[in-house]
Amino acid sequence: MPSFLRLLALPLLAVSFGASAQANFRPGYVLPAAGGDTLRGEVDYRGAQYNAKLSRFRASAAAPVTEYQPEQLLGYGFTNAEQYQTQVLPGATSSKVFLEALALGALSLFPHVDAEGKEHYFVRKGPAALQALVQRDTTVTRFNPQTQQPTTVRERQYPFRSVLWPLLADCPATQVGVKSMELKRSALVKIITEYNVCTGSPVRYAQPTRGSKVRLAAFVLGNNSQMDVERVQGKKVTSDWTLGGGVGLDFAPAFLNPKLTMQLQLLYTQHSFIKEYLVPESQLMNGSEGRLTYDLVQNSIQIPATLRYTFPKGAVRPYFHAGPLFALYTKNTVQASLSFKNNAGAPQTDTYAIDMRSYAIGGTLGAGIAIPTQRGDVTLEARGSLTDALSHEAGRISGKQDISVIAGFTFGK
Repeated sequence: MPSFLRLLALPLLAVSFGASAQANFRPGYVLPAAGGDTLRGEVDYRGAQYNAKLSRFRASAAAPVTEYQPEQLLGYGFTNAEQYQTQVLPGATSSKVFLEALALGALSLFPHVDAEGKEHYFVRKGPAALQALVQRDTTVTRFNPQTQQPTTVRERQYPFRSVLWPLLADCPATQVGVKSMELKRSALVKIITEYNVCTGSPVRYAQPTRGSKVRLAAFVLGNNSQMDVERVQGKKVTSDWTLGGGVGLDFAPAFLNPKLTMQLQLLYTQHSFIKEYLVPESQLMNGSEGRLTYDLVQNSIQIPATLRYTFPKGAVRPYFHAGPLFALYTKNTVQASLSFKNNAGAPQTDTYAIDMRSYAIGGTLGAGIAIPTQRGDVTLEARGSLTDALSHEAGRISGKQDISVIAGFTFGK
């Protein structure tokens, strides 16, 4: 990895470790298992696995933090947001955990994320125990009478439909929907909420389904490029800093964690510069020094597609992102001139063009801050990228590294 990418990776690592360790207190409450009044204050909001094992509560921002295990609470929640109940997971080793409530009523729905990050769903009717909802894909081998050969096919099995069918028996209009449904969060919330309404059960809670969102962004950037070029041993051809700009799309799919977004950008930069380097005597046949001059013109459209993690709270919200990069060069020319003294001692200049590619692929990573406003997010970041060889002939120009400072505005909330 180039040195500048290593330097950029250090703050990214620090930010990523901070993401897992940073407290994220939000207005909420806890319900003590021993009875008594609901305790209201702030609850630490983490990921699904963390929220299932522990609840961290404080009465105010200045108050000490108390940690609660599932055995100590009936549940906890966040104001106008997620609710968690203490439940016993079914299985050989039954254990109490905090489960997020997706729907509460005569029939209730809970998800649980296991140690491998896979999400499972459970339902409970009235005071009965939780029942698991399972859907699985299996590979089976069948004999094909037409080819007279065994054929391997992938089949999906729906055991959860046999679980839901009797539970919805007292509402046939809802029950019929089980026959064709897939095991998806949105479908489960919909059918269980419909059942609770159908049976006249008070719908105490039904978590709204988060919709997908797309936002437009505009950018201004300063860019500096370095590339490894023939004959310049231990040095890089380095461009001056130039201004560029671009546009982008910020995708927030409903299936992703709210802290994650997908970025697709088009960034345009122009570089035109002349660089001169001393060629050692050992590289020239007549034993004299020479001068190698590169005249480079490069106009590029960079198209990075990255996954971004943003800290969800605060007036200034750090973020980091990484992903693949495709670069399209609308102009990419390099003219090389070697000036030296020939065997007769007379000055001589050899000029030639390097055959350059019209595109390159690579990767990019960056870190920055987002400042939310009424109309959108102001962003400022440092970004590094690395692309493969720029010339068709191996060894001429082996690759390029870019450093960019990017200011942007993402419209909307």
